[in-house]
Amino acid sequence: AALVGALIARPRSGRWLGATAKDRISGMEEVFKPHSLPLVVLGTFTMWFGWYGLNGVRVSGITNPYMDYEKGLLAAQVFMNSTIAAVTGGTFLFLFRRPIQGRWD
Repeated sequence: AALVGALIARPRSGRWLGATAKDRISGMEEVFKPHSLPLVVLGTFTMWFGWYGLNGVRVSGITNPYMDYEKGLLAAQVFMNSTIAAVTGGTFLFLFRRPIQGRWD
């Protein structure tokens, strides 16, 4: 459904004429630089919470009243893996956007 919507909407005409990938990332046009820190944080925590629900709760079987020791250990491992993945992604983005944009983002 998202692909069909993107194909119907099509890109804006004249938006990236002659721009390289680095120009696109670094913000060739300062006028169009959407950034709202509260919305970024809200979206991040929403996604993070969703991944906990998708990964950890499904594996742990919290909805099942008969959770055993091995499922508990597996659930702890999945929750830790989700946490480490999110922290690693955030750290990677924080460190590698500096050389591209020339400032901390």
